[in-house]
Amino acid sequence: MSVIDNSNTRIIDPSFDKSNFRAEFRFPQDSVFQANLRLLNVGISSGVGDSYSPTLGAMGAISSIQLYDGAELLDQIADMNSYTSWKNLNKTNDSNISTSRDLNYTEIGYIQSGVATFADPQLGLDDFKLVAQNPVAGTITNNKVGWVNLQSVLPFLRASMILPTSLYRQLRLVVQYKDAEALKNAVQLDRTTNTLMTKTGTVLVCEEVVEGEVKEQMKKQYQGVVYHPLEFDRVRTKAVDNLADTDDSTKVILQQNNFILHGFNNKKLKRMLVIKKPTQLDTWSDGTVNWGFGNNTSVAQWKEELQIRVNGVNKLAGNGLSGKNRRLAMLTDTWGDVNIISGQQFANTDDFNNYVAGDTTLRKTQGEVDYGGIVVEDYVNTLQVFLERSGVYDNPKLSQALDIIVMGEVEKAVIVNGDRYNVIYTQ
Repeated sequence: MSVIDNSNTRIIDPSFDKSNFRAEFRFPQDSVFQANLRLLNVGISSGVGDSYSPTLGAMGAISSIQLYDGAELLDQIADMNSYTSWKNLNKTNDSNISTSRDLNYTEIGYIQSGVATFADPQLGLDDFKLVAQNPVAGTITNNKVGWVNLQSVLPFLRASMILPTSLYRQLRLVVQYKDAEALKNAVQLDRTTNTLMTKTGTVLVCEEVVEGEVKEQMKKQYQGVVYHPLEFDRVRTKAVDNLADTDDSTKVILQQNNFILHGFNNKKLKRMLVIKKPTQLDTWSDGTVNWGFGNNTSVAQWKEELQIRVNGVNKLAGNGLSGKNRRLAMLTDTWGDVNIISGQQFANTDDFNNYVAGDTTLRKTQGEVDYGGIVVEDYVNTLQVFLERSGVYDNPKLSQALDIIVMGEVEKAVIVNGDRYNVIYTQ
């Protein structure tokens, strides 16, 4: 074992590990671990030539992650699919083409390539283009597996320096894997294979503080932690009905949605992310190949307005958030950088594929990165989401039913009292 900062690196094997189901890791009692936990050997296996979904990479194998102490839930990401896709997009382009790409096998960083034809004012297929930078291909058949820095996933670990298992006596990490059906949306080239399954052999790597006075003082002086976990709620819109190519009143039909979400009641909601997930397979796949980012991101809609009402008060002025560039600006203000090509937030842009190189079947990413980011900073009694959009005849992408997923950042605290503790939502 290597000794770094008074700690030994320790590998914890799962006490339970079954592909397409779950792996569980249990920590030994009466010790102290650093919070920089890592999962190794995470990925998907396939019997055919396939590759990971561009925004998920190897993390597409995981459905959810929970950190428990016995039956007490300390932290979790209940929807790893939505979280992983967003967090990989929630980076600078430089970050997504760096060596970190070799560790998770996403494919969403870009460089410019080609020759600019100045004599031709129109952007053509042979002109300067954006090309996905993919230093190490995420080919599943090459046994590509990734790793997960759990501090970047679980805010409880990010806010903690140590994990004393003298207090958290039954500390365990649970990794829920996707089943075979869900894995079809986590790959790109062939969703029809019956051999898709998650890898077994995942291990947990951690740093255990060595025995001595420092370790004993850490146990005594641990005072708990305040942290900001991410929680999820979802509803589904109906498809836009009665569209027809007869007259102007049926070619484009307005749909107004009003939902009440209960998942954030009696909690302090700091900020939220609204994701519009497609539900109709033929809008992201031909049944074999998953186009672009598949159904893993947030699809742009036509003439869309988004309003959030908390405790009876609108959080946005007027009718709410409308306009794709305005939405992108607010998203960046709320959550930070977004690795996006101009046009990926628009429902329709002329010649989009002319400046994005590669197989146009797989590069169908126009309109696939349109999230809503809103600062709330309120204690929630009631939370309403108003979504207005217009369905368009003969365009199922703009008229299909949508899963509206809300990812909200709340505030919790671990309050320590002697050798016991309580986990509470702050007011």
